Amino acid sequence: DKGVTLPPSYAYSTNNAHMFYMVFPNQESRAEVIAHLKSKGILSVFHYLSLHGSPYFTLHHDGRGLNNTDRFSNCLLRLPLFFGLTPEENLEVISLVKECL
Repeated sequence: DKGVTLPPSYAYSTNNAHMFYMVFPNQESRAEVIAHLKSKGILSVFHYLSLHGSPYFTLHHDGRGLNNTDRFSNCLLRLPLFFGLTPEENLEVISLVKECL
């Protein structure tokens, strides 16, 4: 698993399944999966950009470390998930991600 975490699931709740993401231990391992998927024509994207690192907020942020924000901004990867995704395409994405892990 190389330290990758998946979205949590809880017995007391349901998931609306609007996206699927993985959190990698570092940017390098995330970049490896992105590049591998891209080489096969599959787009995977970042999801969160830390606001305190944006051009506007760098002028207004008080400088505190925001470790969780930075971690998710740097390490979270959204995998393709949309209405028209076929079961076969889904299995292909899973297989290609597993190749990297």
